[in-house]
Amino acid sequence: MMFSSLQSINTRRIEAGILDSGSDFNTSMTLFESGLDKFINLQKDGFIGKKALLNVARVNRIYGLMCYHLIPSRGDLIFDRNNEVGQVITGAHSPSLNSGIGYIRFHRPGKWFGQNLSICSINRGSGTCKIANLPFLIQKREFQGKPVNRSKCFPDGHRPTYFERVKKPDQEILKEMP
Repeated sequence: MMFSSLQSINTRRIEAGILDSGSDFNTSMTLFESGLDKFINLQKDGFIGKKALLNVARVNRIYGLMCYHLIPSRGDLIFDRNNEVGQVITGAHSPSLNSGIGYIRFHRPGKWFGQNLSICSINRGSGTCKIANLPFLIQKREFQGKPVNRSKCFPDGHRPTYFERVKKPDQEILKEMP
């Protein structure tokens, strides 16, 4: 048996590009700045805050970052040359990407994707990081050139429900009991 911690869940969350309300983004940011614009339907009428969203800039300030020689941690500073441009809001080591990964909140919007910036950590030193879009895992599949083929997982097209997956082993165990 292998023991793990909540950090493994945090790593998977970061790899999947799932933001945590309150720590990764908060009420000081708009949904656009948080990168949550895909969940907004501005065509819909009568929702609270629509008027405000129509009058703000539609820019993202949260990106992913990958560091190959350093594991980013909350509070680490990000620099573009000698100018502080952002701060790490969460980080972890990703075994699937074989690098340190995390989220960065930039102080101002900009064209950050793909840039190589400097990261400075009080406890772990400094290094370089590459700014990435979220989620990380989809990018990994694209980089490897392997399209996701879900038919291999469920050849007959039927995806078992939670109850079908969980109940079957229980039924088999009950049959074996005296």
